[in-house]
Order: sequence, then structure tokens, then C-alpha cells
Amino acid sequence: MPLESNVLTTTLNVALVCPIILSLHKPPEVNAAGTDLVIKTLESVMARKTVTEPNIYRTLSNILGWRSLEQVPPLENVIKEFATLFQIEDFKVLSTLNPAAFEDLRFNLVKSLELAFYHMTHWNIVYDDFVRNVVWPMMNEEALADIALELMVLLGQFGLPKNDTEQEKKGVRFIRDRLLHILSVTDMPPEGDSCPRHARLA
Repeated sequence: MPLESNVLTTTLNVALVCPIILSLHKPPEVNAAGTDLVIKTLESVMARKTVTEPNIYRTLSNILGWRSLEQVPPLENVIKEFATLFQIEDFKVLSTLNPAAFEDLRFNLVKSLELAFYHMTHWNIVYDDFVRNVVWPMMNEEALADIALELMVLLGQFGLPKNDTEQEKKGVRFIRDRLLHILSVTDMPPEGDSCPRHARLA
């Protein structure tokens, strides 16, 4: 069943059966830095989907301790906030200092962006604003290159045709060609070349 048709029902069911999963107020001993990103994204998704039925969101807010409908930022703002995380030096350094924490944060950040963009439905925001301006420059940073590749694969699928009468969106071919090029690059750089292999795209 498509995500669009069951995300509201699933969220309500989880909230009623096991609210701690989607709560933003977990016990202090629980490390929720990563999962809170997904929950905050879902919070904005639910606010967007229930705009004509605000009582549904208020029910979720009361059960899960979410922010009020008036306080929840739009998905566009959530995406911009997450994009800035990639530029914070502490995030990049975390991959070396605490690889386990970095992987947890990275996984949840990628899934949060996938969820947000799925519900944005505007390909120009996905490709022009995010893939080109945020994800592509990340390819030149060793700590972020793998994240950039994963995001390109996940977000690129949103530009594919949904049926036989549609055509793929502008930029999908570029993403595909770039990914194929990256896969063709050798694992080891030439002697004296300090550039990460993911970044050698010329």
C-alpha cells in the first residue's frame, strides 16, 4: 500500500498502542538524538496532512507530547534545518570521534529527509534546491560523500515516472549518469592524489 494512503492511519495506531515510540519526551537514559529527527519530521508531515482536520493533529499532540499545530514548522523549514547540519563541523568530526553515534545520526537524518521530500511532492525543490545546491557539493567532502550518494539514490526516485504516460523529471538523467560515473571510478586514487574517490567526478 502506498505510503501516502496509510501514513496517517499508521501514525495514529502507533500513537495509541505504543506512544513512547513517537514521543519527543523519552526517558533521559534513552539516546534519542537520531530518532527525534524522524519524529520531528513526522510531526510536520502530520500537521501538513491534517490541515483541514486539525483535531486529528491535536489528538496526536496530546498523546505524544508534540508541539502545538501553530508551533510546528513547515516541511520546507525542516529541510533547511537538516541541510545546515551537514555543514556543521561537529557533525563531520563525529564520524571519527564516535562512529556509532555518527551512523545513528546519519541514518535518521537521511530517513527524515526521505520522508520530508516524499510529502513535499515538488520535484523542483528536491532537485534544484536540494540535490544541486546541498547534496552535490557534499561529494567533495570525505565525511559526507557516502551520505550524498545515498541521498541522490533515494531522492532521485521521486523524479521517475509514476505511470506509462509520464516522463522522468529534469535532472534524473544527470543523477543517473553521475552515479554510474562514480561507480566506474577505481577504489584507489592515483599515487599522489589525495582527493577522495567519491569527489573525482570530472
